[in-house]
Amino acid sequence: MLDTVCGAGRWLSGLTKRWLNKGGSEQQIGRLQRRVEYLESKLADCKQRNTDLVQQLAQQREKTRQLYLRTKEYAARLNVKG
Repeated sequence: MLDTVCGAGRWLSGLTKRWLNKGGSEQQIGRLQRRVEYLESKLADCKQRNTDLVQQLAQQREKTRQLYLRTKEYAARLNVKG
């Protein structure tokens, strides 16, 4: 669904012309334009949140990798002492 929002301005422009030719009201077109603007802003917010989550995931993976290595080293030291 998010793909359908991308480029919605161009889609709305063509739709506006067709709508006016068929007798659609400018009030309805204004409502559609506001809706598209709202959806585009929500899409931008979602993309930013997704970018943030990807960065957090990468950091968490790195922490997990380091913890695994420390645990592995600790286990190796215990085996040497035993």
